[in-house]
Amino acid sequence: MLRQKVMTKDEIIGGGLLLNVWTNKGDENLMFTEGDTLRISVRVNHECYLRFLYYFTDGTKTLLEDNYYIPGDQVNKVVTIPEKFTCAAPFGAETLQIVAQNEKFKPLQWKESDGYKIILENTESIVSAMRGFKKDSDQKLFAEKRLTITTIKK
Repeated sequence: MLRQKVMTKDEIIGGGLLLNVWTNKGDENLMFTEGDTLRISVRVNHECYLRFLYYFTDGTKTLLEDNYYIPGDQVNKVVTIPEKFTCAAPFGAETLQIVAQNEKFKPLQWKESDGYKIILENTESIVSAMRGFKKDSDQKLFAEKRLTITTIKK
């Protein structure tokens, strides 16, 4: 609940970019069992960059993909991210956050651990770096979606 509160603070609604996100199991009441494969598909209405963040139930944050580019010829088309992810411990209520913007993301601080890119920054820092006010002339487009995923052990 605390993580969701931080994520929704100053949330931008209607940032000029439309982002639809779903998994190979849909986008609601998502449940993955240990060993299941997660596939992510998106559709956007503008050329953009995507950042995929995953928040484990134990508070660990990992960077699944960063600056994944959707070119103009894939706009308004279904794009399935080629990377596949396998459900593993820890298990519980987790969050997949996908952020889209029309410019590259600033790098996050992370370290490699057990095959994950573990984000060293806290959730509030991550969220605040992606939001804020800019001049209208900058034409920054932004969208964000979150999916709640329950993961369970076999």
